[in-house]
Amino acid sequence: MLPSIELAKGWNMVAIVSLIGDAPGTTTSADTYFGSTEWVTAYGFAPPSTWSKIVPSTFGTVTFGSGYWVYVTEAGTLIPR
Repeated sequence: MLPSIELAKGWNMVAIVSLIGDAPGTTTSADTYFGSTEWVTAYGFAPPSTWSKIVPSTFGTVTFGSGYWVYVTEAGTLIPR
């Protein structure tokens, strides 16, 4: 059984983890990573004070080892890819 993260409808803090050993700092497609959910937007934070907004179908990426606020329109299960 693959690891999964239960998400509630609305905002959720999600850690970006790799199931195949990708190094922290490596990026992957946000659409692929969040693809098992009905996600609408995600926000990541990079020091010293920069927020980045990611929306579906815009070739956005997320970084392994980071956390993102993700808004989903319905409760569901995130299966990291």
